[in-house]
Amino acid sequence: MTASDINIGNVTQKGRAGIRPAALLKVLSSRLAVVSAVLFCLCLVSCSEYFAAGTFQVGTEDFKTLYTLKGEKVLDSLPGTIVVYKLWQDDDLLVAADIKTEKLHVFSFPGFVPVKTVAMPYLISSDGLDFFCTDLKGVLCGIRNRINGRIDLLTESLELQQADSGAVYARPYNTMSYDDILPTYMDRKHFWFSSIDIRSDAEERSLYRTARGTDEAVKLYSLNLPGYPGYNMKFFPWGISAVYKRGKYAVYAYEQFKVLKFMKMDGSGVRTLDFFKYAGNYGDSRWNYIQGYYRGQVHVGRNCLYLADFEFGSGNLSRIYGGKEAPFEPFTMVQTYSFTGEPQCMYRLDREGHLMVDGKGGKFYIIDNGDYSVRSYDIPEE
Repeated sequence: MTASDINIGNVTQKGRAGIRPAALLKVLSSRLAVVSAVLFCLCLVSCSEYFAAGTFQVGTEDFKTLYTLKGEKVLDSLPGTIVVYKLWQDDDLLVAADIKTEKLHVFSFPGFVPVKTVAMPYLISSDGLDFFCTDLKGVLCGIRNRINGRIDLLTESLELQQADSGAVYARPYNTMSYDDILPTYMDRKHFWFSSIDIRSDAEERSLYRTARGTDEAVKLYSLNLPGYPGYNMKFFPWGISAVYKRGKYAVYAYEQFKVLKFMKMDGSGVRTLDFFKYAGNYGDSRWNYIQGYYRGQVHVGRNCLYLADFEFGSGNLSRIYGGKEAPFEPFTMVQTYSFTGEPQCMYRLDREGHLMVDGKGGKFYIIDNGDYSVRSYDIPEE
C-alpha cells in the first residue's frame, strides 16, 4: 500500500505505520476546515431564511407566473357525501365534514376511496367546526367546535379523542374571556389561537398562546387592521392559518381582506403582505367587495404554501354586480408562497370550490361548489 492508498477512517495497520503524524494532521485539518465551512453556510441560511420582516404592498405583478387551468371531472361527487362543509387533507388522507350527513368522511388521497365514516358528537350544521394543525404523535389533525369550544383530536387510527379542556378554549365562548376563537396549533404543552379578549374595550383580535388545561393566555401579536374605517374584528373575525417547519412558523390569511402575515410562533419577525394597500386606498368604493376571501386549508407543500382565494367567487360576484349576471363564471385563484413569504405563482382554476393539493402527483383537485363534482387540474412544471 502506498501513501496515496491510505483512506482516513479505514486505515490498515500498515497504513498507520506508513503515514507520518504531520501528514495525518494536515489531512484532518483540511477536512475539519471543509466541515466548518459547510456548518457556517448552513448557519447563515438558517439564520437569514425567516423572515424579511415589515409591511410590503404587493399585487399580482409580484408573482412570477399566472396560469389559467381547465379542469376535468373525475367524480360526480365524493362517495357518500352530500354537502361538503370543510376539508382537511394531508399527503395520504382526505377528511370531509358534511353538513347533511353530519359526519366526517375519510378517503384515501388522491384516490378518493372511502376509508371510514366518523360520527361526530354534535351537529356540524348548527355548531360548525374548524380543523387545525398539531404535532401530537399519532394525531392527524385537531377539530374545534365553533359554538361550545369542544376540542377533539382525529387520530391516525381515525378515532375521535377529546382533548383536555382548559377554560380558555373549551367552555362556551359567550361566557369566557375570549370570544370568536379560531384554533391555530397544538403541541404537547401549548395551544395557539386567535381571538378577542372581551375584557378589553379595544376589541382587538390577537394571536394567543395558552398552556394546555389552564385558564389564562399570553398575547403574542395583534392581528388588527386599523387602516379600514369602521372595521370591526368581531364582525369580520375569520381567517385561515397554518403552521410549518415543525411548529416554528405560521401564516395567517384574513378571510375578508386581502392581507397575509407570516411570523414566528412567538409573534415576532412578522412579514405582512398587503394586496389591497388598505392603509392608503380604503376610499375605493369597491373595498366592501374586492376582498381577500381566503378560505379552506392552507396547504403546506414540500417547497411552498398553497392558499385558495375566492375574491371572484359567487358570493363576491353577486355583491359586485348587484344580483345581476356576472360577465364570467366564478373561479378559484390558487396562490403559492415560499416559506419565507415571497409570492411565487398564481393558478386560475375554472371553477369555484374546495381546494386539495397533490404535490407528489402534480395536481390540484376541487369539489365544485355548483354541482359538488370532483375536478382535477394538472399543475404546470416550472
